Amino acid sequence: MAGIIRRFLVNPTYAVWPTSLVTIALNKALHVGNDKTPVLGPFGKIFRASRMKCFLVAFGAMFIYFWVRHMSCFMR
Repeated sequence: MAGIIRRFLVNPTYAVWPTSLVTIALNKALHVGNDKTPVLGPFGKIFRASRMKCFLVAFGAMFIYFWVRHMSCFMR
């Protein structure tokens, strides 16, 4: 049965599952276009950080925030 409906379920590239869109967008943002051109941010400030550095700073901040929140539940 799977072989018969494979061309309808597997082959169409426009039929991407919504849960995989987040992973695809993150991988594309981190790996496509590794140029070091500055980006104009809010209030006219120019950001010079790389995409990987921005990702690691955000990841680290979220990790510490959730870790501290989780540990504070045990201290009560």
